[in-house]
Amino acid sequence: MSQIPPISGPSLSRTSPTRPAAERPAEPERLVPRDLMELSKFDVEIRPVRHIECTEEAMALQAPSLERPVLMIHGLAQHADTWVNFKNFFTANPDNPDGGIFHVDREESFRERLGQNPQARVFAIDLSDNLRSPQVVAGEVRRAITAILEGTGADQVDLLTHSMGGLVAREALHQGEDRVRNLVMVAPPNHGSMEATLASALDENSLYSHYPGEKMEAMHALRLEYGPGGSVSNEWLHELNQDWQNHADRVRGAVIAGVGIPTPDARWKGVGLGDGMVAAANAALEGAEFFIAQPNNLEPGSEHFRDFQHFRYNHLQIVSEPEIFRQVSELLTSTSAAPPAPASPRESPSRAELSETLQRTAEARKDMAAVDTLRQIAHSRRLGGMERTLVGSGILTAGALTAAAGAPLVGIGVSVLGLAFTAFGILQSRRNEMEAHQAADATVRLAHEALNQAEDAIHRTIRADAD
Repeated sequence: MSQIPPISGPSLSRTSPTRPAAERPAEPERLVPRDLMELSKFDVEIRPVRHIECTEEAMALQAPSLERPVLMIHGLAQHADTWVNFKNFFTANPDNPDGGIFHVDREESFRERLGQNPQARVFAIDLSDNLRSPQVVAGEVRRAITAILEGTGADQVDLLTHSMGGLVAREALHQGEDRVRNLVMVAPPNHGSMEATLASALDENSLYSHYPGEKMEAMHALRLEYGPGGSVSNEWLHELNQDWQNHADRVRGAVIAGVGIPTPDARWKGVGLGDGMVAAANAALEGAEFFIAQPNNLEPGSEHFRDFQHFRYNHLQIVSEPEIFRQVSELLTSTSAAPPAPASPRESPSRAELSETLQRTAEARKDMAAVDTLRQIAHSRRLGGMERTLVGSGILTAGALTAAAGAPLVGIGVSVLGLAFTAFGILQSRRNEMEAHQAADATVRLAHEALNQAEDAIHRTIRADAD
C-alpha cells in the first residue's frame, strides 16, 4: 500500500497518553494512507485514534462521568444490542446509570422506568423498523430525546451513532431537533455507500434482492451521493449534507472511521480504504472532526503484535474496540472551542393546525403503504415485457428454422417479425417499469415531506405544553 510521510503539524499531533512514556510500549510510526489524501476535498483534518496495544492499558481503561445523557442509535438491519459493549463500558462507572432502551411502541413504560431512575445517563434506541429510511424513523429519535430530557431534567443530550444511525440522527436535526450538544458518528456513510448503490441497482433491475422489495427503502437512502460523472445521484443525502452547515455551529460533530480493509468505492480503482462496508472518504463530513482508526502494522514477533489486526476496525467490530471507547469518551467530555449557538425558538402550531397535520400524516402513511404496491406493479410490468421478449425470441428462432428448411423468404419475414416483437417487448418493459418506479419515488418524496412536517408540529406542541 502506497503511503505518504507521517502525520505532522500541530493540528494533527497525537495527544499524549496519561501513562508515563517509560511504561508505554513503543508505538509504530503512524502513516496516513495515500488514499485518504482525497479527503482534502471535504476540508477535514485527519486525526489518528491513539492505539491501545498492551493488555494492561486496555483492561485498566475506565469510563468518564458523562456530562449529559447519551443516546446510542444503531444502524441498518441492527438493533440496540449493537451497543452492548459500549453500554457495559459506560455503566461500569456508577456515575452513569443505565436508562434502558427506548422503543416507540413502549414509550409509556420507558417513561415510567425513567421516572424511578432520573439519574440515568446511558440510553439506547431500538428503531421500530430497522429497514426503513432515516426520513421515516428520525421522528422516533426525537421522541426518545424528548422523553430522556423530561425524565432526567437535562437540557441537552449527546448522540452516539453507528453506521446509518448517523444519518438518522442528522435527519432528526434536519427535521428541527435542537437539543443535541455532541454528535459522535462511528462508521457513518455520510456520502453514501458503494455497496448500497450496487444493491439498489440489482434490486431495481430485478436481478437480486437481499431484502424484500418493500424493505429496500433504507438501502436506497444509503446510495452514493454522487454518480460516476460527479452529478448528484442521491438528492436526499445531498440535501442533508448541505443542511449540516446549519447545525455545525451549534452541534459538535465528530466522525470515527475504520481503515485498513479494501472497501467498495466509486473511484476508478473500484476500492478504497475503509471498514469493508463504508469507505473512509465517504464517512468524512465537512464541519465535523475526523478520526481514523487504523491497524498497528506491527511485524510478527513484536511484543504487541496481533494477527488479523486489519480486521479489528471492520464495520461491525469497530464499536467494540477499547480505542474507540476512549476516543468517544474524550469527545463526549471535552469542551469544544466554540460554545453552542442558541437555537431560534419556533412558534408551536395551534390545535386546529396540529389536527390537520395529523390527518395529513395518516394519509402519508397510507401513501407509503401504497408505494409497496407500486413497486410490485413495476416488477410485474417488467416481467410482462420479458414475456413478450421471450415470445419474440421464439418467433425469431422459428424464422431461422423456416429459412434453413428451404423457405428463405418466409423465414426472413418471420425473423423480422420476431425481432420487432422482441424489441417492442424490451422497450415496453423498460418504459412501463420506469413509469411505475417514478410514480413510487414521487409518492415517497411527498409522503416523507408530510411526515417530517407532522413530526415537527407534534414536537413543537409537546415542548410548548411542557413549558
